Amino acid sequence: MKKPTPLTRELLKHEIEQSHKRSKAMGISAFKRGPGQKKLTGDQLAARREAFRDLMEVGREYIEEFYDLLSPEQFITAIVDNQGYVLHIAGSRRIISDFAKHNYAPGFRFTEKDVGTTATSLCLEKQIPVQINDKEHFYKRAQGYTSSAAPIFEKDGRLHGVLVVSGKNALVHPHTLVMIASAARSIEKQIRLVRRNRELSETLSGARPYFTFGHLVGGSPGFTHTLELARRAAETDSTVLLMGETGTGKELFAQAIHNAGPKNHGPFIPVNCGAIPAELMESEMFGYVHGAFSGALKGGRPGKFELADGGTLLLDEIGDMPHNMQVKLLRVLQTGEIQSIGSTTTKKVRVRIIAATNVNLVNAIKKKRFRQDLYYRLNILPITIPPLRDRGEADIRNLASHFIKKYNPGCRLNHEAAQLLAGYDWPGNVRELENTIQQAIHLSDGKELTPEHLNLPEKTEHRPSFPRGAIRDMEKDVILSTLEATGFNMAKTAPLLGISRATLYRKVKEFGIKRPG
Repeated sequence: MKKPTPLTRELLKHEIEQSHKRSKAMGISAFKRGPGQKKLTGDQLAARREAFRDLMEVGREYIEEFYDLLSPEQFITAIVDNQGYVLHIAGSRRIISDFAKHNYAPGFRFTEKDVGTTATSLCLEKQIPVQINDKEHFYKRAQGYTSSAAPIFEKDGRLHGVLVVSGKNALVHPHTLVMIASAARSIEKQIRLVRRNRELSETLSGARPYFTFGHLVGGSPGFTHTLELARRAAETDSTVLLMGETGTGKELFAQAIHNAGPKNHGPFIPVNCGAIPAELMESEMFGYVHGAFSGALKGGRPGKFELADGGTLLLDEIGDMPHNMQVKLLRVLQTGEIQSIGSTTTKKVRVRIIAATNVNLVNAIKKKRFRQDLYYRLNILPITIPPLRDRGEADIRNLASHFIKKYNPGCRLNHEAAQLLAGYDWPGNVRELENTIQQAIHLSDGKELTPEHLNLPEKTEHRPSFPRGAIRDMEKDVILSTLEATGFNMAKTAPLLGISRATLYRKVKEFGIKRPG
């Protein structure tokens, strides 16, 4: 990484004089901005901002901190890309308007061949921190101002952009350049951290989220209404609570909301709250610093919130989150800050939360298993995904055709098989239908699916009735009888009970239930 040092005043003065000579030789006007100054169209500027998204997002955060020290009425702060295009200007409306009169505004290019000697153009040319005072500006109307600019570099040493601060001479201190140069170094480090976390998040969570609203199949009134609610939710950054039985497609909806939302270029991090052991939950969610505990990775490790910064965090099976973690999650939702294990400081995170559950949270609140205040924080945009049995025959047939096309486009479903699918009530919902079709294709000749290939019972098994007795005994009896009904198949038992597989394993251990034989 480059660590450019500001030149001594004498050396900088020499560079400024040389720049003046080049400006005159190129015919740059010292009295007005030339009509040939390059300017981007609105679409080009938007594309350029997107190309420099990390620089924009991180740079703007540091600019906000500048205004704790500098008055926005008296100073403008700018982010310029490595080609000299102004991407972002901050300050009061009045001062931004004043600078715009001289083309210092988003979209304009400020290289030496466009405008002559400025702090921005000389910083771009020499890739060093620069401060230009008063009459050192080639442009006469910029005289009376002091401008400071510092380069921001990529990891490989290439110029990434320039950070600029400008204000009236009398208000600027020589230490301003030191502050700008220090901020530029911090921006470099933060951009690297953002990119590292993004790469790590993609590694940990798999590929980028794939599903969009175009992938969600169904036309029943209930499902169409759910889609409409989800599309509206995608337009905002507000927290979404997805509710529905196991297998209804909650994560698919979460991916679609993310991909259609304002943070779609950020990471999408799914977390199964029911699958993480309680003792590891805090480090998984908030990360830890170097030396936080015995066995901690050297250099620490970011948690899911930090990995999701700038994107979406899916808290799947939120109803199974341990009670102590519910308190900590509530604090993050209230403050937007996280604290890694072993750290003495907090970090701001910009994360869109989507929570999902197959648990009735209102009942969980009554049973003191879920915090009411957390529920209100999550229940801002509630969306209930209907079970497949309530979506009607047309949706079941369309989904079956969709899965056949996905796994074997040359295969077809005969009339009797279609009727059998439509008459089944699908306790495992869309996931069970997809698995059934996939299995049937393997059992068939690859040309036609018949009822024999579907391997469905004539009637869906009903959940066992609840026996009388103490609540704890009732719970144990229900779990045991359901396990016996499914041949101790955990994957089938969990959705029948309406709980996650991790919760089922925990309950089996808690009650000492063992498979016979």
